[in-house]
Amino acid sequence: MIGEKAMIPRSRLREILFRSFFIQACWNVERMQNVGFAFALLPLLDFLPGDDDCRKAFLTRHTERFQTNPCLVGPILGSVVRQEEKGTFSQGRDHGAVRLKKVLMGPYAALGDPFFWGAWKPFSMTLGVLLIMNGFLWGGIFSLLLYNTLHGWVRCGGFFAGYRDGRGGADFLKKRNLPRWTVHAKTAAAVAAALYGGFLFPVTSTPGEPVLQGWMCLPAFGFVALSHVVIRRGLSTLWVVYGAALAACGLAFFL
Repeated sequence: MIGEKAMIPRSRLREILFRSFFIQACWNVERMQNVGFAFALLPLLDFLPGDDDCRKAFLTRHTERFQTNPCLVGPILGSVVRQEEKGTFSQGRDHGAVRLKKVLMGPYAALGDPFFWGAWKPFSMTLGVLLIMNGFLWGGIFSLLLYNTLHGWVRCGGFFAGYRDGRGGADFLKKRNLPRWTVHAKTAAAVAAALYGGFLFPVTSTPGEPVLQGWMCLPAFGFVALSHVVIRRGLSTLWVVYGAALAACGLAFFL
């Protein structure tokens, strides 16, 4: 049976992890991330023994429908590798790896989407724009590094945690407490959006020479408080970001 008494070399695990970064490359409407997930597991198939029927069954169960937040695919993928390595479960739809994928993909999407896409990405990108507006041309690179440093740490750490416990890296994610950090990141994104709006209002001291004065940040911090209230009442952070940008552009046009 595939995976019986097998131990996956560390190099194979790193290769599977690297391939997981391309899980969205072949996204499709019918089965979503299934091709990318199976592609990530191909090094495991090359290593584990078995006849053609076993290999066919392996690819069949890992090309079924799969969809979760890409940033949290690592814990699931690592656990699937562990389940396949054990090779002690029944085949087909009752295989332990298949059950694990179906159980975890929905909750991990609900956990990852609000944090990575609803909070951390808006904060990182808005901060990069603020840096560029103030003359730091490397702000765009900084925002990408900021976002992907945290994303990469959770993704890689979760993969190896999932491989160790075979349960989806639940303890690893519990210690990260993403729901709590989602609230903090959304607040930080609102602050960044408020500063963005404040810096768009230069004060003209002489004709044709806009000068940004320090007191112009006061309305921005007032906007922080307003943003905090509306976000706590359920308004999306993205609406706050885009609304602030549009309002600032409109006022700048008339002023």
